Amino acid sequence: MKHYFLLLTVFAGFIAPAKTKAQACELYYPAKAGTVLEMKHYDAKGKETGTSKTVIVSSREIPGGMEITARNEFPPRKKGEQAYSNEYTVQCVNGLVTIDMKNYMNGEAMAGFENMKMEVSGDQLDLPSHPKPGEMLKGGVLSVRIVNESGMQIMQMTTKISNRKVEAVEPVTTPAGTFECIKISYDSEAKMLFTLRSHGVEYYSKNAGLVKSETYDSKGRLTGYSVLTKIE
Repeated sequence: MKHYFLLLTVFAGFIAPAKTKAQACELYYPAKAGTVLEMKHYDAKGKETGTSKTVIVSSREIPGGMEITARNEFPPRKKGEQAYSNEYTVQCVNGLVTIDMKNYMNGEAMAGFENMKMEVSGDQLDLPSHPKPGEMLKGGVLSVRIVNESGMQIMQMTTKISNRKVEAVEPVTTPAGTFECIKISYDSEAKMLFTLRSHGVEYYSKNAGLVKSETYDSKGRLTGYSVLTKIE
């Protein structure tokens, strides 16, 4: 059950402003290829459970703005475990910033399927260029199918993100520094053999992207959190 729950944890975009020809575009991701952002993850009691990195693979201009390709990397936490990584895109077109929901795939949950074929499809989630407390944001659905060599489905996992809302604009301090952040809350529902519901809170900064995230169970109890620890 822990692994299914981890699939909901949003490692979403480590994003910082980038200069583009489209002045209305303010990407949350660094545009410089090779930039590395480190995040540490903790359980509800503050015990460290792992470290992950986001690497900016490339950036390119597209009509109306810019597209960035990023890669989340989850190293094995102990001997015998596999590393996991996944790439996704972030776009800003005519002032609208969107993030591929593949970014919501958590390495700890997916590492066990590394040698299996995965078919992934997901919507695009938006981030407001000019956030206003109380503003509702678009949700989306992420679907992951695990299939064998003959293409037969072994299992399917679907995660629905809904009720995304800008709660506030406030400063957040982490080992990487102090950042002015957009606080966004959302509800999550994961379905596989059973349904798992949770609530999440994310803190984004235009200077550093996802600075902090918190995950709560259906009863409102904290189950874990992540913080940005380094930008290189």
